[in-house]
Amino acid sequence: MNTVLTLIRREFWEHRALWIAPLAVAALVMLGAVIGHASIGSDTAAAEPGVRNGLFGIALLLFGTPQWITLSVILWFYSVDCLYAERKDRSILFWKSMPVSDRETVVSKFLVAALIVPFGVFVVTSVTSLLFCAVWAVRGLFDPSVINLWDTGTWFRIQGLTFVSVLVATLWYAPLTAYLLMLSAWARRNVSVWAIVPPLAAVIVEQIAF
Repeated sequence: MNTVLTLIRREFWEHRALWIAPLAVAALVMLGAVIGHASIGSDTAAAEPGVRNGLFGIALLLFGTPQWITLSVILWFYSVDCLYAERKDRSILFWKSMPVSDRETVVSKFLVAALIVPFGVFVVTSVTSLLFCAVWAVRGLFDPSVINLWDTGTWFRIQGLTFVSVLVATLWYAPLTAYLLMLSAWARRNVSVWAIVPPLAAVIVEQIAF
């Protein structure tokens, strides 16, 4: 277990975008909380609590959208590059000299891409939403036009929904992650092309055949 944890730490050392990109997006969201402005109209603001809670839930989902888009991009490039880059710069020769099996190396990379980073982004998104709402509430104390829609129950429901969605997505995309890792270990060049062309060709052949 200590070996796997060390290998996981190694991935974050070598691929800094895995943690820098989500934190950068969170910083931009917080900047929006400080200087941004949103208006939902006086009629809507005075509407029944159900409408206010619905608007708050939509806002929470919108806060997380940039994070999930960023996550998709960085995980794609990480998966197609993590093993290929080691062969390209020959750092794999150093790691093979260590008492670490190939299985442990591949498992650590799969865990990073399929579990650790997605759920890490989930935690970052949850904390960012709390901080955003806190800043928004403080602004509301000094600016009457800033409407505080906070509802604790809605926040917990959205976080539970997001957690389940991340879990389902992790299981759903696990074969794709494994496929990209396999190509990263096999392809000699242009890994992204190999990742895109065969599935695209299969779709085209299927459409022609049927």
